[in-house]
Amino acid sequence: MTPEEITPAFEKQIRTAVRDLAFEPCWEEKLRSGVEKSMGFQDLILNELPRRCRDEEEFWAGLRQHADALWRQWHKLCRAAEHRSGAAGLFARRAMQKACERLYHRIVEHITEYAPRTPEKAHFRLGIEHAGADCSELLDRIEGLYESIKRQGALPEIKYDFEVPERKTNVNFAVIYGGGWNVSAYSILDAAAKIEGLNALVAFDHPGRSLFAQSGRHTVRLASSGLIRDSAGKYILASFRKPLLLHFVCPHRWSGPAPHDIGVPVLRSELIARLTNYKYLTTEALRSFRDEQDIGLNLIDEGFLPRPDFPCDPERVGREAELAVGKLAARGAREVVVKPARGEQSREVKIFSLPGEKSAAARHAVDLALDYGALLQERVRPGCGADYNWRVFVAASAAGEPEVTGRFARIGLGEDMEMVAEQDMLRRAGMGRREGENLLKRLNEASLHAFRAISYYAKKHRGDLPRAPLGNVGDYATPYFLGIDLIGDARIMEVNGDEVAGMWTDDRLYPDTRGRSFSPVLRSAMEAAGAYKRALGHPAY
Repeated sequence: MTPEEITPAFEKQIRTAVRDLAFEPCWEEKLRSGVEKSMGFQDLILNELPRRCRDEEEFWAGLRQHADALWRQWHKLCRAAEHRSGAAGLFARRAMQKACERLYHRIVEHITEYAPRTPEKAHFRLGIEHAGADCSELLDRIEGLYESIKRQGALPEIKYDFEVPERKTNVNFAVIYGGGWNVSAYSILDAAAKIEGLNALVAFDHPGRSLFAQSGRHTVRLASSGLIRDSAGKYILASFRKPLLLHFVCPHRWSGPAPHDIGVPVLRSELIARLTNYKYLTTEALRSFRDEQDIGLNLIDEGFLPRPDFPCDPERVGREAELAVGKLAARGAREVVVKPARGEQSREVKIFSLPGEKSAAARHAVDLALDYGALLQERVRPGCGADYNWRVFVAASAAGEPEVTGRFARIGLGEDMEMVAEQDMLRRAGMGRREGENLLKRLNEASLHAFRAISYYAKKHRGDLPRAPLGNVGDYATPYFLGIDLIGDARIMEVNGDEVAGMWTDDRLYPDTRGRSFSPVLRSAMEAAGAYKRALGHPAY
């Protein structure tokens, strides 16, 4: 097989293994054979890893792309195994862990031998306990190294027993990752460095008890190590002489008691994450807000295929998928976009023409439904000869009202997506000044409505979620920050609740206003963090 044939064959084999877990009552021989073939394809793909590249970013980008693609496929098998009880699920979970550990160790060996600059051991391990307990953290480490090269052209300096300057007025703001750090985290650290009295860092999550302590009658979250920016502007990966008590967190990864259970203020609660991670819940929130508030929200016609219980009847699932596609066609859709019901950064999004490709669209919907569920949307063509959409950032101001803080366009899908500044996109679309201004105004209005809709829906469905964190500033049902994705004439595609997605892109496209998208969030967060710190009193941990 050629290198171009290996990856699709690997993905097909994983897809077959997932179907075996979902549909086959007699799974053993098929599943074992499929997993063994998948491991073989993985080894072939790893043999194609980039070797001695003169361009360091090219080396790390290629490495990360291979590792990410492989891990995501194995993770599908793991998610399927979680929904299949008994020996089938147990075998699949063990196979996935074994494959990912093999993947990680092969990549570390490759980096050691071929990287233009070899990382120190601490770049892989610092701050992470119980290595291998979560396969995702293995790949997070590779992601962190890649993002570091991409953002600053170098790996961060390593320091042990680092003493973080702290004054009585300081509060500690942390983005929490499982083992690496996203490139946009650098933008947050840069923006935070401009705010007096705010210590910002990327802290690492792990299953260890050392992350939590008692302060009086309160449980608090600590950081014993992290990625931090020193007074000279250098990025340092350090273990801290004294663990930092965190006063505000962005919980990209979180082990132990939930943030709202211990009262720490957060960028977005688990409820908000659930609403924005699952696209069908986002649509429900938008429709509910539009209908009850009589707001003119322009939504895309769509359908949803939920993940079935395992094991399930393939014919029944297939009929449900065909019915979902057929309903869109009956309502006049000439093309349908089929994508995962949970955000995957444009991965596995496919477009089908109707009615000719109705069966192909239904088959793809079934494959996605066996993972997280599938969302089917009428395709909106924005014009100008290319598929493009908009990302609009909305932040909660100190007064609690949402405001638009950033905006750019995205052309294409997946790894081939190009990020474009707003005025450049308007020119490419052939819009005049007045037409462009009107479109941007509609994008802003729709995005503000989307932010309010998520908050409104969360407040209605908060259950036993507390209203406010310790210190009584902020609301767990209201996020501090969202990214709204829109297409065409300001039609809302989805809402992104990831706490840092797109920050670095905004800084890169608008260098004269770096930090604009997140600075209001940091100032609002600082107020909540200060109230939390005062409510704790004088912590002894």
